[in-house]
Amino acid sequence: MTVRKRTALRLNAYALVSDAVEGGVKLGWQRAFKYTDDPSEEVFQDAVTRAVMENLDEVISWDRSG
Repeated sequence: MTVRKRTALRLNAYALVSDAVEGGVKLGWQRAFKYTDDPSEEVFQDAVTRAVMENLDEVISWDRSG
């Protein structure tokens, strides 16, 4: 008979979120400049916001039940 010891898994939430935000900002920057050399502030903000939220969606399960 094998006795298994329980081990706890702890995730560093700050590191996960930080990586997702940093990656999203970089991706959003690239997207904002994809078709123009001078995106408007609105285009830039939208591209970065969308990319950050997409990356966060990869590491967070949102409770959308209300």
